[in-house]
Amino acid sequence: MGVGVIPGIEVVVGYLATWVWRRARHAGGRIEEKVDAAVDAKLGKLYDTVAGKLAGDPALGRLESEAGQDSDVQPQVSERTRDRVRLALEDATEADPAFAAQLAELAAEVKKAAGVSASDHGVAAGRDVNVQAESGSVAAVNVYGGVTIGTPPPPPARD
Repeated sequence: MGVGVIPGIEVVVGYLATWVWRRARHAGGRIEEKVDAAVDAKLGKLYDTVAGKLAGDPALGRLESEAGQDSDVQPQVSERTRDRVRLALEDATEADPAFAAQLAELAAEVKKAAGVSASDHGVAAGRDVNVQAESGSVAAVNVYGGVTIGTPPPPPARD
């Protein structure tokens, strides 16, 4: 990692996708009434800062195109596009330490405004979380230990 690259830059890419997605849903009249204006304002400021720095970068244009598509659940952005935006941000933060500091600060502001956080193997959500399994499969947020599908094995024999 270069001197100016901020840790958690993948989170910033997620914030950017979320902002584009929320903006598209709002423009289409499909945004929920309970959208937090403080979070939207912080996401918008982060997005505007990145867009100013990466102006004309095809990676950001691709993210806008993919995340702005119609989706009721979450922004749909390909892993390749996320990687391209992450690399563009890494290049920009390596070349401009002041931008790196600004980006880190803005990301922290979004996180604080969202009011949720998790560490280690935790999961945090500011809205609904749905976990679903079908056809004999297993769905979980975190699993520590073994998972058995079907009839559980008999307990170990005791001597």
